[in-house]
Amino acid sequence: MTERSAVGIVRNVAKVWLALLGLLALTVGTALLPLGLWNTVLNTVIALIKVVLIGLCFMELLRHDSLPRLMAVVALFFLLIQLGQTISEHLTRGISTTPWTPPAQRAPLQHGGVDAATPSRRAYPAPGH
Repeated sequence: MTERSAVGIVRNVAKVWLALLGLLALTVGTALLPLGLWNTVLNTVIALIKVVLIGLCFMELLRHDSLPRLMAVVALFFLLIQLGQTISEHLTRGISTTPWTPPAQRAPLQHGGVDAATPSRRAYPAPGH
């Protein structure tokens, strides 16, 4: 490897690293904006761009033999399976007609481990039993 090619590699890695930092700043910035559903869509697109940059530059998927490419395809396949399961669960879930209610407030534990809501039950056995 010549010095010129080493400098070129470092320069390319630095460009991709700066691009990733810029995309990170863009992700943080868009997360703070009230875009509704478009916030999720935009951040997903930004995440996909980051994945492509990492795969092409740092994992060198274009330069390697077939095994790293095969592993990347298998990983994407299983990711798509998980995404499909998530979407199918969401689509088949029934709509709840019960309005949301906050959980009941419980009194803190009293001295001695006795719960104030159920004074007959102790958190641990009483002495001598």
